[in-house]
Amino acid sequence: MDQANTDDQKGKAMSFADVSMAKNNRMFLGDVSDMDLDLLEQILPHCFKTQLIHIEKSTKDRDLSPVTDKLWKSFYEKEFGIKSTDSVSEIMKEWNLKFNWSELYQEKSKRVKEAEKKEDDRKLSRQVRVCKKVPPSSSDKRNRPKSKLMKKIVKEYLHEMSGDAKHTSYGKRRRRKLMSYEYSRCQGCFR
Repeated sequence: MDQANTDDQKGKAMSFADVSMAKNNRMFLGDVSDMDLDLLEQILPHCFKTQLIHIEKSTKDRDLSPVTDKLWKSFYEKEFGIKSTDSVSEIMKEWNLKFNWSELYQEKSKRVKEAEKKEDDRKLSRQVRVCKKVPPSSSDKRNRPKSKLMKKIVKEYLHEMSGDAKHTSYGKRRRRKLMSYEYSRCQGCFR
Protein backbone atom coordinates (compact mmCIF):
# COMPACT_ATOMS: atom_id res chain seq x y z
CA MET A 1 0.00 0.00 0.00
CA ASP A 2 2.88 2.36 0.76
CA GLN A 3 4.30 1.67 -2.67
CA ALA A 4 1.02 2.75 -4.29
CA ASN A 5 0.92 6.00 -2.28
CA THR A 6 4.50 6.88 -3.16
CA ASP A 7 3.82 6.23 -6.87
CA ASP A 8 0.70 8.40 -6.66
CA GLN A 9 2.67 11.17 -4.92
CA LYS A 10 5.42 10.94 -7.57
CA GLY A 11 2.74 11.24 -10.27
CA LYS A 12 1.28 14.33 -8.59
CA ALA A 13 4.74 15.84 -8.12
CA MET A 14 5.54 15.11 -11.74
CA SER A 15 2.32 16.66 -12.91
CA PHE A 16 2.99 19.75 -10.76
CA ALA A 17 6.43 20.13 -12.36
CA ASP A 18 4.86 19.63 -15.79
CA VAL A 19 2.22 22.26 -15.06
CA SER A 20 4.71 24.85 -13.86
CA MET A 21 6.96 24.19 -16.85
CA ALA A 22 4.00 24.37 -19.22
CA LYS A 23 2.82 27.66 -17.64
CA ASN A 24 6.26 29.17 -18.16
CA ASN A 25 6.49 27.89 -21.75
CA ARG A 26 2.85 28.28 -22.78
CA MET A 27 3.80 30.28 -25.87
CA PHE A 28 5.41 27.14 -27.27
CA LEU A 29 2.42 24.89 -26.65
CA GLY A 30 0.82 23.40 -29.72
CA ASP A 31 -0.96 20.07 -29.94
CA VAL A 32 -2.12 19.17 -26.43
CA SER A 33 -4.21 16.11 -27.38
CA ASP A 34 -2.12 13.81 -25.16
CA MET A 35 -2.46 15.93 -21.97
CA ASP A 36 -5.00 15.21 -19.23
CA LEU A 37 -7.95 17.58 -18.83
CA ASP A 38 -6.92 18.25 -15.22
CA LEU A 39 -3.51 19.53 -16.39
CA LEU A 40 -5.11 21.60 -19.16
CA GLU A 41 -7.49 23.20 -16.65
CA GLN A 42 -4.44 24.41 -14.73
CA ILE A 43 -2.39 25.53 -17.75
CA LEU A 44 -4.84 27.10 -20.18
CA PRO A 45 -6.23 29.84 -17.88
CA HIS A 46 -2.78 31.44 -18.04
CA CYS A 47 -2.88 31.72 -21.86
CA PHE A 48 -3.68 34.83 -23.85
CA LYS A 49 -6.36 34.83 -26.54
CA THR A 50 -3.89 34.35 -29.37
CA GLN A 51 -2.17 31.48 -27.54
CA LEU A 52 -5.51 29.81 -26.88
CA ILE A 53 -6.50 30.11 -30.54
CA HIS A 54 -3.16 28.59 -31.57
CA ILE A 55 -3.56 25.67 -29.15
CA GLU A 56 -7.12 24.99 -30.31
CA LYS A 57 -6.11 25.04 -33.98
CA SER A 58 -3.10 22.81 -33.35
CA THR A 59 -5.11 20.21 -31.43
CA LYS A 60 -7.19 18.43 -34.07
CA ASP A 61 -7.93 15.01 -32.57
CA ARG A 62 -9.48 16.27 -29.36
CA ASP A 63 -12.26 18.66 -28.37
CA LEU A 64 -10.97 21.20 -25.88
CA SER A 65 -14.27 23.02 -25.43
CA PRO A 66 -14.96 21.55 -21.95
CA VAL A 67 -11.86 23.38 -20.73
CA THR A 68 -11.72 26.40 -23.03
CA ASP A 69 -15.43 27.29 -23.02
CA LYS A 70 -15.17 28.91 -19.57
CA LEU A 71 -12.09 30.85 -20.69
CA TRP A 72 -13.73 32.12 -23.88
CA LYS A 73 -16.82 33.15 -21.93
CA SER A 74 -14.62 35.22 -19.61
CA PHE A 75 -12.83 36.80 -22.60
CA TYR A 76 -16.24 37.58 -24.14
CA GLU A 77 -17.44 39.12 -20.88
CA LYS A 78 -14.29 41.25 -20.47
CA GLU A 79 -14.36 42.56 -24.02
CA PHE A 80 -18.09 43.02 -24.71
CA GLY A 81 -19.58 43.42 -21.25
CA ILE A 82 -21.70 41.45 -18.84
CA LYS A 83 -24.99 42.53 -20.45
CA SER A 84 -23.97 41.19 -23.83
CA THR A 85 -22.81 37.91 -22.29
CA ASP A 86 -26.05 37.51 -20.34
CA SER A 87 -28.19 38.25 -23.40
CA VAL A 88 -26.31 35.64 -25.45
CA SER A 89 -26.72 33.09 -22.63
CA GLU A 90 -30.47 33.81 -22.42
CA ILE A 91 -30.92 33.42 -26.18
CA MET A 92 -29.03 30.13 -26.12
CA LYS A 93 -31.28 28.86 -23.30
CA GLU A 94 -34.50 30.07 -24.98
CA TRP A 95 -33.76 28.47 -28.31
CA ASN A 96 -31.99 25.41 -26.88
CA LEU A 97 -28.83 26.24 -28.80
CA LYS A 98 -25.32 25.22 -27.89
CA PHE A 99 -22.43 27.22 -29.30
CA ASN A 100 -18.79 27.30 -28.35
CA TRP A 101 -17.89 30.57 -26.71
CA SER A 102 -14.77 30.74 -28.88
CA GLU A 103 -16.96 30.86 -32.02
CA LEU A 104 -19.24 33.46 -30.44
CA TYR A 105 -16.26 35.56 -29.39
CA GLN A 106 -14.64 35.46 -32.84
CA GLU A 107 -17.92 36.28 -34.63
CA LYS A 108 -18.67 39.18 -32.29
CA SER A 109 -15.10 40.49 -32.76
CA LYS A 110 -15.54 40.44 -36.55
CA ARG A 111 -18.82 42.33 -36.29
CA VAL A 112 -17.37 44.94 -33.96
CA LYS A 113 -14.37 45.48 -36.27
CA GLU A 114 -16.67 45.84 -39.29
CA ALA A 115 -18.85 48.36 -37.43
CA GLU A 116 -15.77 50.35 -36.39
CA LYS A 117 -14.50 50.32 -39.98
CA LYS A 118 -17.86 51.57 -41.30
CA GLU A 119 -17.86 54.34 -38.71
CA ASP A 120 -14.30 55.35 -39.62
CA ASP A 121 -15.21 55.37 -43.33
CA ARG A 122 -18.27 57.50 -42.58
CA LYS A 123 -16.15 59.97 -40.62
CA LEU A 124 -13.55 60.11 -43.39
CA SER A 125 -16.23 60.79 -45.99
CA ARG A 126 -17.44 63.79 -44.00
CA GLN A 127 -14.01 65.39 -43.60
CA VAL A 128 -13.04 68.46 -45.55
CA ARG A 129 -10.66 67.55 -48.32
CA VAL A 130 -8.09 69.91 -49.73
CA CYS A 131 -8.25 69.96 -53.51
CA LYS A 132 -5.05 70.29 -55.50
CA LYS A 133 -6.84 71.43 -58.63
CA VAL A 134 -8.66 74.72 -58.57
CA PRO A 135 -11.92 74.62 -60.48
CA PRO A 136 -12.27 77.14 -63.30
CA SER A 137 -13.86 80.31 -62.11
CA SER A 138 -15.60 83.12 -63.82
CA SER A 139 -13.01 85.58 -62.51
CA ASP A 140 -12.36 87.07 -65.96
CA LYS A 141 -16.00 88.21 -66.09
CA ARG A 142 -15.66 89.95 -62.74
CA ASN A 143 -12.40 91.66 -63.71
CA ARG A 144 -13.72 93.18 -66.91
CA PRO A 145 -14.20 96.92 -66.89
CA LYS A 146 -17.76 98.17 -66.60
CA SER A 147 -17.53 101.70 -67.95
CA LYS A 148 -17.36 102.41 -71.67
CA LEU A 149 -14.12 104.36 -71.34
CA MET A 150 -12.36 101.55 -69.50
CA LYS A 151 -13.63 99.03 -72.04
CA LYS A 152 -12.18 101.13 -74.84
CA ILE A 153 -8.81 101.49 -73.10
CA VAL A 154 -8.58 97.75 -72.41
CA LYS A 155 -9.56 96.97 -76.00
CA GLU A 156 -6.87 99.26 -77.41
CA TYR A 157 -4.28 97.83 -75.05
CA LEU A 158 -5.14 94.28 -76.00
CA HIS A 159 -5.07 95.23 -79.70
CA GLU A 160 -1.63 96.77 -79.33
CA MET A 161 -0.35 93.75 -77.45
CA SER A 162 -1.64 91.37 -80.05
CA GLY A 163 -0.23 93.55 -82.83
CA ASP A 164 3.19 93.63 -81.19
CA ALA A 165 3.15 89.91 -80.86
CA LYS A 166 2.32 89.57 -84.55
CA HIS A 167 5.12 91.90 -85.57
CA THR A 168 7.66 90.18 -83.39
CA SER A 169 6.73 86.77 -84.70
CA TYR A 170 6.72 88.12 -88.26
CA GLY A 171 10.15 89.59 -87.67
CA LYS A 172 11.50 86.29 -86.40
CA ARG A 173 10.20 84.50 -89.46
CA ARG A 174 11.65 87.12 -91.74
CA ARG A 175 15.03 86.91 -90.01
CA ARG A 176 15.08 83.15 -90.43
CA LYS A 177 14.34 83.48 -94.15
CA LEU A 178 17.09 86.03 -94.56
CA MET A 179 19.57 83.87 -92.68
CA SER A 180 18.74 80.82 -94.76
CA TYR A 181 19.06 82.92 -97.95
CA GLU A 182 22.46 84.25 -96.87
CA TYR A 183 23.62 80.76 -95.96
CA SER A 184 22.61 79.34 -99.31
CA ARG A 185 24.30 82.26 -101.09
CA CYS A 186 27.50 81.65 -99.17
CA GLN A 187 27.48 78.00 -99.99
CA GLY A 188 27.33 78.89 -103.64
CA CYS A 189 30.56 80.81 -103.26
CA PHE A 190 32.40 77.84 -101.82
CA ARG A 191 31.43 75.51 -104.63
